[in-house]
Amino acid sequence: RQVFQKRASRANVLTRAERLLDARRGQVTDRSDSSDDTRKNNHEDDDDDDELTDMEGLRHKALRHVNRRQLKVYEDSASSDDVLHTIRYKPRGPLSVAARRARLTSFNARINKQKRTRASRRQNFPQRGQSDDDDLNSSESDAIDAYNQPWADDDERYEESNLQDISNGNRRRQQTTNGGVGQPKEDYKGKRVWFFRNGDIHYKPKQILINSRIYQSLEHLLVGLSQVVETSTGVKHVFSWPEGKEVKSLGEFQNGKYYVCSSTRQLQRVDYGNSREGPWRVGKIDRNENFLFQKNGKVQSPLRRPRILTIISNMYRDSREKLILNTNSQMNFEDILTDIVNMVNIPNPPVRALYTEKRPHQKVQSYSQLIRDFAEHDNFLACGEEMVPLEMTGNNSSSNNNRRGGASVPGSVDGSRPGGKRNARSDINRIDEDRDLSPGRSSDFTTAKGQGQGHPKGRRRKTDSVRVDINGKTREFFPPTTIDEEDDGTKPDKKLRLDWVYGFRGRDVKQNLVVLPSSGELVYFVAAVVVIYDRKFASQKHYLGHSEEVTCLAVHPNGRFVATGQNAGKTLDTGAHVRVWDGVSLSTYAVVGLGCLQVGVTCINFSERDAQGDLLMAVDDSDRHVLTVWEWQTERMVAKTTTTTDPVVSGCFYPVDESILVTYGREHVHFWRLFWDKGRKVMRDRLSGNFEDDVPKFVTSLCFSAVGDVITGDSTGAILIWSRDNSSVFSINEDFVSALCMLGDGTLLSGGGNEVKAWDSISNYCLVKERSAGHVRSLVPMSAGGLDGSIFVSTTRNKVLEGSLQLKFKVVIQGHVEELWAVESHPLEQTFVSAGHDQTVVKWSAVSHAPVWRVNNPCTSISIDPKGRLIALGTTAGKVPVLNSYNGIQLTTLLVGGSQVNALSFSPDGRSLAVGTFDGVIQIHYLTDEGQRFFSSETTALKHNNMFIMHIDWSVDCKFLQACLGDYEIIYWDLVSLQKVKATRSMRDVKWATHNCPVGHSVIGPWQNLDRGEVINVVSRSQYRDLAMVGDSRGRARLYRWPCSQLKSGFHNTKTYSSNVTCATFTCDDSYVIISGGNDAALMQFSVLDPVNT
Repeated sequence: RQVFQKRASRANVLTRAERLLDARRGQVTDRSDSSDDTRKNNHEDDDDDDELTDMEGLRHKALRHVNRRQLKVYEDSASSDDVLHTIRYKPRGPLSVAARRARLTSFNARINKQKRTRASRRQNFPQRGQSDDDDLNSSESDAIDAYNQPWADDDERYEESNLQDISNGNRRRQQTTNGGVGQPKEDYKGKRVWFFRNGDIHYKPKQILINSRIYQSLEHLLVGLSQVVETSTGVKHVFSWPEGKEVKSLGEFQNGKYYVCSSTRQLQRVDYGNSREGPWRVGKIDRNENFLFQKNGKVQSPLRRPRILTIISNMYRDSREKLILNTNSQMNFEDILTDIVNMVNIPNPPVRALYTEKRPHQKVQSYSQLIRDFAEHDNFLACGEEMVPLEMTGNNSSSNNNRRGGASVPGSVDGSRPGGKRNARSDINRIDEDRDLSPGRSSDFTTAKGQGQGHPKGRRRKTDSVRVDINGKTREFFPPTTIDEEDDGTKPDKKLRLDWVYGFRGRDVKQNLVVLPSSGELVYFVAAVVVIYDRKFASQKHYLGHSEEVTCLAVHPNGRFVATGQNAGKTLDTGAHVRVWDGVSLSTYAVVGLGCLQVGVTCINFSERDAQGDLLMAVDDSDRHVLTVWEWQTERMVAKTTTTTDPVVSGCFYPVDESILVTYGREHVHFWRLFWDKGRKVMRDRLSGNFEDDVPKFVTSLCFSAVGDVITGDSTGAILIWSRDNSSVFSINEDFVSALCMLGDGTLLSGGGNEVKAWDSISNYCLVKERSAGHVRSLVPMSAGGLDGSIFVSTTRNKVLEGSLQLKFKVVIQGHVEELWAVESHPLEQTFVSAGHDQTVVKWSAVSHAPVWRVNNPCTSISIDPKGRLIALGTTAGKVPVLNSYNGIQLTTLLVGGSQVNALSFSPDGRSLAVGTFDGVIQIHYLTDEGQRFFSSETTALKHNNMFIMHIDWSVDCKFLQACLGDYEIIYWDLVSLQKVKATRSMRDVKWATHNCPVGHSVIGPWQNLDRGEVINVVSRSQYRDLAMVGDSRGRARLYRWPCSQLKSGFHNTKTYSSNVTCATFTCDDSYVIISGGNDAALMQFSVLDPVNT
């Protein structure tokens, strides 16, 4: 209110001053024109002049405090004869109006001269601040800006405004404080001098005008020179040239002289200003000119100027952004690809490759190649999962239809539609088939295959090859001479049903285990599956409503409903959300947060007051960790707020009051209150959750006591008791506290490190007992309230233990800890063997779902001989241990080399073992008939190139091998001649004992059902050779007929993983199929059933 009153009063003063000034100006003009005035009247004129001068000063004082827009409008309308310009040059004695007009003309000339001086000054130093002799507009606008700033305190505002005025060169306020009287008159005469840079003989000198009006001291000049003459640390010293004497003040500068700017005190004496090229002459080469004829070295000088690149989305060419690269800095090419994801629209992130826009498209392999080899390219294409530009796939060209000379028909292989529009899905992976016109082909095959797309290059070749775009490259395959009648492209007559989930996810999640109070069943999640495990009957139920991996779960207070949250997928319908479902019937009741929650769901919780549970809170995994409160039954959001940019571990409702919420994580415990007004806001209580001593790095767990206290455990091993009026700290754990659980009898259980400790909350939290249980992730009471003291403990080793402090703990659920990349079924038993990066090999029973034996051995691949006696393991160290399949005892070890073993395969007769390594070598080891420790010394090595081997298959007669390389190229080897088969057409009718290679004519159909950028990781053919299990890079497992070479072959789909499916295998009688996912460390066992039984 005071600010507005001051503005209003100053505006009124300005209005009255203008009115009086205009009136008095008119009176003075009339009296000055009359020539018969007396001396008395002259004295009256002088008094009027003094009054006029006072009014002008009043007007100027009011004018300084109006807003900038009013000041600009007034000055634009003022003429050159306006009395406003005479304020700064007030006459010392009484003068007439004519004399004042003469002084005004002189003043205008000075103003024009000052403008020319300032123009030349800005040309030299464009970023220099204004001096105290700048025009009134700048000084008055600075004062107005300082006045308009919303300062909280007048004293702080004055100090900061005074500092701002001084930094801008306006020192009027400082001069007023110092008195400003008796100061000597400044010397405005300038000196034009030239400045060189120290040690640079080729530097062109800069001409600078120096006077006391522009530079008040030598320090001001050094600041200005630092902006004009570039040095390493700024200009700090100036030397006269050629004398070499350091300049100490502005008075030492002489007009027309040369000077040297330096950042050090040492002057380098070089021939400044004389770097002209010498005269040309004909003669012998001088000794000092030999360096001109030397060859350029391999090391190029670094580029100093930054590069501006244009990044274009491969899929959406209208989406493009500018990228500035500092060529002098060391950058990582992978970091550049990561930054590009946030710049342009990439439908299939992340960015996998970068290509030049100009044809032919060249792939950028490294940062140095981007800077040097592609220096002439400014536009680049960013490719996501599709890996290559659209032009290289040949799918965006419309000229192929014209070359064929015919119109497209519905149902054609190229996916064309009537009217010339192409099917978008068919453009993703193209099939080119050329009919074999020889009479030996059957008419049925000609009819089914004769509608294929022609060869993309000009004249069509009369062959029967099939070309498929796989992983950005065109692969050519040859169909067998006899077509299988079962290969009709229809769906298989079998379906999949999830039978069992092996493993538990406790390594990286918090809310991962709950107990249903009604039935006592364990509820946990693995990958995208929520498991309900009944310990009494050793059975599992599975909730399969999620499309991506589940990250958290919570149970409703009534014990019936379960809420689970998932991460966001790549499409809108697979975004992050929370699903509420029935724990008995597995029916979904509500889907909450779809389109609102971002990235993923960190934690969820039901309100617990009066067991109603009408509210559901959720915290997403975005950068600001948004907290939302929902009425889940109506799927309506009640309130929303951002929490913090630090990681949030979990959150929950306060059990006594549902309007209070608590979130905790890195260095914070935040208490929130939900206001039930019209705004429905969630606001943080800043007076709660404040640490008295050092703030812990992480608050890792939280629970509530029977009296309503909040108990937290942190990474320092401390347990804090939060109450409404005070808090106490108890240092009770040697390691960090990772889990807390309050039992119904008042016992507080704390888990941290390798221990579980019990504390009596009634007896001032005295230590009761402790028990070692591994690295604890969470503690859950076995029954409602936990009155019997029995608990479930989940550990970071992906195990669930059952027991109490009085009884011994036993393992209830167990599995692998790290990624799984090797699974193989036994050829004669209902068992299978799995291995992962946790250096553990486990043999599982597919009937009892329990481990048969477990050994510790690093493994990357597995193969079991056809007789089921030997298990070969591939390792990262280039060794192949061979185990006894019945007890896991190691029999011998094969030395392959120093490269990682990626693929293993026993021959159908069990006498040979093929080993594929990371360096592209295939070794054949020959075994004796007994298959024991003795191995033949004869070893054959086959090498195609340096590309690593992914899969190996043997022919039925053990004469040929087919291997799939890392770039999805398939190669064939003749084991009789030990030569690579170049004529791949001759391999078209070879029968293969297994088909683990994901490429070939028999698996063309699955490739056509993928979107752009997706690839097939694994293929497993059933034992009866009628089904095939295919796993891709999106976590989907699809069941096909075998073979499946038809376009858009039918399949039964299941998605239980959010990332790559790494392994798939059928059991010995094809009753089960086992699949694994890399990041989830879990195995899924599916039953292969008839549609009626499913």
